[in-house]
Amino acid sequence: MGKLYCRLTCVGWFIGEYGKQAILWVIVCATLVMWLLTLLQLSPQLEEQATTSNEPKKSLFSLLKRSDVRLFILITGAIQGSHGAYYAFSAIYWNHQGLSEVSIAWLWGIAVFAEVILMRFNYSLFSKWSIRQMLLLGLTAAIARWLVLGLSTDVYLLGVIQTFHAFTFAATHLAAVRYIGLQKNHEMVRYQSLYSGIALGLIMALFTYLSGLFFKSLQGNIFLIMSIMLIPIFWCIKVWKVSPEEDERVSL
Repeated sequence: MGKLYCRLTCVGWFIGEYGKQAILWVIVCATLVMWLLTLLQLSPQLEEQATTSNEPKKSLFSLLKRSDVRLFILITGAIQGSHGAYYAFSAIYWNHQGLSEVSIAWLWGIAVFAEVILMRFNYSLFSKWSIRQMLLLGLTAAIARWLVLGLSTDVYLLGVIQTFHAFTFAATHLAAVRYIGLQKNHEMVRYQSLYSGIALGLIMALFTYLSGLFFKSLQGNIFLIMSIMLIPIFWCIKVWKVSPEEDERVSL
């Protein structure tokens, strides 16, 4: 576990030791490692599935005409998008409040570590959970997390609440993946495209942009606003129709 924490906090250590110019070299090295990993041969190899379907092909826009799809994008996009202020400005805000670079690196490392642990044991943890329950967990955890970030700069309290990243990001993402997996084979790619492009892309970018507009004047209150903005999503989850199979498997 010590080695894992070391890896998670190494970027913060580099910045603390060598200054902000170290960020560029870390990015270059990480990109090089990722490129080298793409050269590895997968075992087993990926195989194309030659499946035929008589279902007519639908555009992404036609899927967005469905209320259940729009609610799926809105729910997941709101929870994931609320991370925009955290991703872009939490380190800046904490540094202005007197937290050291090493402490900030540890806070980010704790969040990533919690996410990895949840991903590793997700089946044993959530095998009996419904998609709606997982999204409610992610939503509730996000509201609590942003409230604490907006109200406190105590490093120990922040360390505890950073473990909620496992729920705000990972549990929400796993719920989205499970929902996409319920769709027909020929529609999964379109659902994945909508989730990646709109929920994780467009909405995240919008939340980040809005956070940038108001961060200078609001400072830590930007996290409180993110928390408040998530409250209406409870209603969205309540009225959202996931699927008959999911509703039958686990009843709320």
